[in-house]
Amino acid sequence: MYAIRIAFVVSFGVTALAQSGVGIPGNSTGGGAPGVRFSARVDPPSPGPWARNFSIGYEAKIVDSYYVAHRYLYDDTHDVFLGYDLLIQSQPQADTFLASFLELGIGALELPSLAGHPRAQDPGEWTKLPLDKYPSRQLIHVGDVITIDVWTAPDTKQKIKDEIRIDAILVDAIAGTITPQGSSVPARVVVPARAATGRGLAFTPPTVAGRVRGFSVEDAEMRIGPFRISVDGIVETPPKIATASTGALVWFSLPNRGRYVLSLLPHPTLGFTEAGEVRGGVALFTLAGTTIKLECPAAIAPGYAAYNLYVMHDPQWEPTAQSQRRDIQYGSVDIEELAKLMQN
Repeated sequence: MYAIRIAFVVSFGVTALAQSGVGIPGNSTGGGAPGVRFSARVDPPSPGPWARNFSIGYEAKIVDSYYVAHRYLYDDTHDVFLGYDLLIQSQPQADTFLASFLELGIGALELPSLAGHPRAQDPGEWTKLPLDKYPSRQLIHVGDVITIDVWTAPDTKQKIKDEIRIDAILVDAIAGTITPQGSSVPARVVVPARAATGRGLAFTPPTVAGRVRGFSVEDAEMRIGPFRISVDGIVETPPKIATASTGALVWFSLPNRGRYVLSLLPHPTLGFTEAGEVRGGVALFTLAGTTIKLECPAAIAPGYAAYNLYVMHDPQWEPTAQSQRRDIQYGSVDIEELAKLMQN
């Protein structure tokens, strides 16, 4: 468990201290299973000092293919705490989950310890406060940001809002396919299937129109993001975006270096050259004497083998938006779209 200091406000009538308003000195961090990021903010914000100081944290883990998190806030001075449980389940649609928000499932004794001792010496003296409102069960997707009204100050009416960001790595965290640190091949974890009971299985399966045909190697897709990247052994600042990009052709751009398009197939007419290899969550290639290593938390290519990597480099390419040119960008592109771009 991790905690950071945030502040709530309650009027105590001690005017000499001039404590009022609600403040959050820092952003939330947490521990456990990856894939979900929590951060709290005040709406509207106000300067300190504040009448009441809280700490905030969370604990997350994967249980039977569910992401389960306890999100909590607590005030040592006034012996109160509050929060909620977040339950996330994968859905048949790509990058889609079902999120449920429940009453906080931990008590005062399970809050982070203080100097090696339980924070709540007498749990009966602590009070659990209710949330303003529990969100309804809802479908969420990679890249979504969900905002919850956690608590409202009774005097200023300011709200503490908690933002939940869904990262692409959640797909692999729930599936149990995150690459172990230092390994080039993703771990193969067998996740027990949940028994089909006929309840809670209502969904609309995705479908595809057109005539049936055989699967071909051209149908194979790669998946990148979020990732870390190094150029000639020097680690670059990671991308600011945290969603995944999937396609037969995936790409990334580096400031002042242009765009690199990656493929598992040669595509010689589009200017691709065999430059390296893909092994699990690592793509490594060398072009014009420059070696680039891209590392992802999950497998980049399907299957459990190493593949040749073909790369097309456009050194003149840069994002249209001026504000994006200082950062690494990435995405996917269709073969037809890339061919048209090269003709222009």
